[in-house]
Amino acid sequence: MDASVLLRLRIEDLLFEEADLLDQWKLDEWLALYTDDARYFRSSDRPVRRRCRSEHVALLRFDDRNRMNERVIG
Repeated sequence: MDASVLLRLRIEDLLFEEADLLDQWKLDEWLALYTDDARYFRSSDRPVRRRCRSEHVALLRFDDRNRMNERVIG
């Protein structure tokens, strides 16, 4: 099998595993998927309004491992 196909399959497996852990609220196991130098991209808590009230911009937040750990500890 081609190396790029194997890499894609490994990434897909990781994404499914991550989603499953989050769905089951297994946050310690989810956090263990990431190294100490990890960066986690997630959507912002609030949309930002644009000039037209019907349009919103979704901002991304970049959490480092310390912030990810704080979220798990809550």
